[in-house]
Amino acid sequence: MNLLDNTIVGKLETNILPITNEKKIPIFGSEIEQVKIGCAASASIDYIDVGKAAGKAAASILNGTKASEIPVATITNPTNYYNAKVCE
Repeated sequence: MNLLDNTIVGKLETNILPITNEKKIPIFGSEIEQVKIGCAASASIDYIDVGKAAGKAAASILNGTKASEIPVATITNPTNYYNAKVCE
C-alpha cells in the first residue's frame, strides 16, 4: 500500500494501523510522516522537490509556454525511511 489519498492518510493512526499492526500486515507510506506514525517504511517523496518542479512549470507558463507543452515532472530519487520498531 502506498498512501497518497488524504482521507486514508488521515485515518492511518486511528483506524488503519491498529488493525494492520495487530494482524502483522506491513503498511508502506508515501512519505516520512507516515513512517513516523507507524507505517513500516517509505520510498518518500520530497515535497520541496515537488514544489520546485511546480515552480519551474509555473515560470514556463508565465514565460509563454503552453501548459500542454510542459512534460510531466517525475521525482526519480526517493528517500527511503524505515520504522525499526514496526519492522521488528
